[in-house]
Parts: sequence; structure tokens; C-alpha cells
Amino acid sequence: MIRALNKKHGKGNWVAVFGGDDYDPKNPDVAHVRHYLRTRHKVPIFAVQSDIVDKKWGGVDSGFDYAMYVPTDMKPASDPSGKPQILWGGVAKGGKPVGATKGYLGSTFLNEGKMKGVIAVGGGPIALAEAQYARKQGLPVTYLRAEARNAEANGRWGSLDSWARGLAR
Repeated sequence: MIRALNKKHGKGNWVAVFGGDDYDPKNPDVAHVRHYLRTRHKVPIFAVQSDIVDKKWGGVDSGFDYAMYVPTDMKPASDPSGKPQILWGGVAKGGKPVGATKGYLGSTFLNEGKMKGVIAVGGGPIALAEAQYARKQGLPVTYLRAEARNAEANGRWGSLDSWARGLAR
């Protein structure tokens, strides 16, 4: 896949956009993919995160070459604590991207033709919503199957798997 992207766009002429968790060598997850791309293949990594990450936690970790922060979207409290919840990404009921998704699948990237496609490596409900939204916007979506970190919540292969595998048929 990396060779194909380098051939198509030129080595160093494309970036991987990532909005997930920090890299922790002891806890494998999708952050290992971005770490591998950056350290082994010198692919620049572009973080898109809600601005609360910058304001409250000091920004993204050092494993990124670029970062963009978007205004944090909040969902009204739906639990007894009464605290609103951060919408980290995905698509709201009205069909508009929220959280980090509005950064990289929002109008700036799409309207200016900067986003050429989406590669989804596994994924839960947010990744599923993003992939479906990207397809609706006319972007090609490539799916790479990966075992879910939270299988108890999303199944062994994550929420995105059955949808993506259905496209391949």
C-alpha cells in the first residue's frame, strides 16, 4: 500500500491523517500503524484533534509532524453524572461531521481537493461513520482489517468490518 501511494503521489508528497490515541508501545492499537508509517517509511503524520486536547492536555504526542485543532464539539449529558460528553469524531444525526472528523473530512479539505481518499485500519463506530461519510462525498475508501482493541464493545473486528466487507462483494 505504501509503495502504491508513493508511486501514485510521489514519496513525501502525501501525508497520513490520524486522529486517534497516543502511541503506547505496550498497548497495541491503531497508533502503532501511524508509528510504523512514520518511523519505518518516513511518512509525514498529520494529527487532527479537538482543541480540548491542546487546551487541557498540552496537545498531541511527539509522534506527529503536523497538528490541526478544531473546536471541540460536545454532546449533552446522557448519563446520571450530568456531564456533557466530548464528540471525538464521526457524523452527527444531521449528517455533518463532528469533532476531528470535521477537520479532515470537512469542507476545507474536500472543497480544495486536498483529501484524495481514506484508508481505514479497522475501526469502531466513529471509523464506520467516517468511512460512510467519505464514500458519500465521493472519496475512495480502502479498508484494512485489524482486530479491535475493544472487542467486547465492537466485536472482534470492529463496527466498520461488516460494512466494509459488504462493499467488497
